[in-house]
Amino acid sequence: MLRNFGASPPLVSFPHLREPWTGGETVYVCGRLGQLNGTGLEGAQAKARKLLYLKAKTAADYDAADRIVEDMLSDRVLDRLVDDVSPYIVKGVPLVCVVPHPPFDDIHADGADLIRRGVKNVLPFQYMARLSVLLDAEMDAQIVQKSRVGRTKLKDFPRFLCQPCFDGAVRQNAAYILVDDVVTTGGTLAALRSHIIRGGGSVVAVTTLAHGSGQWRDLALSDGTWNELQQAFGSGLDDFWRKEIGHDAKRLTDAEGSILLRWHSKSVAGNGRAPLQCLRDRLAEAAAKGE
Repeated sequence: MLRNFGASPPLVSFPHLREPWTGGETVYVCGRLGQLNGTGLEGAQAKARKLLYLKAKTAADYDAADRIVEDMLSDRVLDRLVDDVSPYIVKGVPLVCVVPHPPFDDIHADGADLIRRGVKNVLPFQYMARLSVLLDAEMDAQIVQKSRVGRTKLKDFPRFLCQPCFDGAVRQNAAYILVDDVVTTGGTLAALRSHIIRGGGSVVAVTTLAHGSGQWRDLALSDGTWNELQQAFGSGLDDFWRKEIGHDAKRLTDAEGSILLRWHSKSVAGNGRAPLQCLRDRLAEAAAKGE
């Protein structure tokens, strides 16, 4: 028998709010993750890239990061970014690049020293710095990630429960470009986008250095994925996700929706139990284990 979810407290301590998708949320990806970290290269090239990546990712080495960014930056991505921001430039709207990052001990307006001792991965900052020059954009030093910094090692279901939250002033007259080193499920970028939109800003482009496949990704949940989710979990999925996580299921990223579909196919289909009950049990298990 299906449990009355409304009678139990939600699984998250505070709601993970997200704004609706409006279209144009493509993540422009420069290349494959194996190209970024060297695992997809061979011989001396692989060895050199792995060393640079280690320095840029864990030792705050800006020179190493810049060499990687210079190699990774795709003309195709840059051309698309230029196309997206050109209408705003013509209108005189300021362009602002922003990366998801924690608060810093000493923030400088020019962004040259946007780093503190506890932050070691400077790849996003160097990518942002290079784009700011190429696109004649400012670098944001106000918006910060105040919770759940660094989700890379989290598995799929804990990512639903432990989502980032952002703080900081949003410029209502600015057009924002979201920048990061790697996109996985897109949850962090979705949260950053939502913070900017709630603050009255506009998000005009999203780009990362890498994704596992190297292909451009759509943040927004596709109609096809949404239809499959409804078939798998029923029409109550939207209300369920809003109650347990804090936002409508339609505001999942497409990668997040695909995660739920794969799990349903592997663990739920044909077991005779109510899919939403299985889903809540799996989320509760993740919360209890702190996976």
